[in-house]
This record gives sequence, C-alpha cells and structure tokens, in this order.
Amino acid sequence: MALDLDETGVYVVIVTSYAEGETGAYTLHMDISEGVDLAGIREETGTLEPEDESLDGGEYIDSYEFTGRPG
Repeated sequence: MALDLDETGVYVVIVTSYAEGETGAYTLHMDISEGVDLAGIREETGTLEPEDESLDGGEYIDSYEFTGRPG
C-alpha cells in the first residue's frame, strides 16, 4: 500500500491480526522518504501475542512511529 502524506508530522503504522486472539510473527517493510533525494527502508519484525495491546474486537496490535513529510 502506498500513501502520499499531506502534512509533516509523526505517523503511526499499526500491525494487527485478522481476528480476535490470533497470534504470530510478522515482518513490516516501510519505504520512508526523508526528502527529495533520500529514501530509507525500515524493517520491523515482531510477534503479535497476548501481552500486546488490543483493539476493541480483541485483535492484538503492535505500533510503529515515523516522521513523515508531504509527497
């Protein structure tokens, strides 16, 4: 999924399971542009597990912040 940002600011990407109580490992890849000529790849690995925060429906979540700029 690609997203063009409208404003500079801190953004949060949330990783979640499909259904209540599901657990498992994941890898999140983000291509975050830092400016016109610079781009950075961020890779996060994690595991959704019962100790994580959860949504109202019971799906576990992990979250990652990054600073984004328009474009």
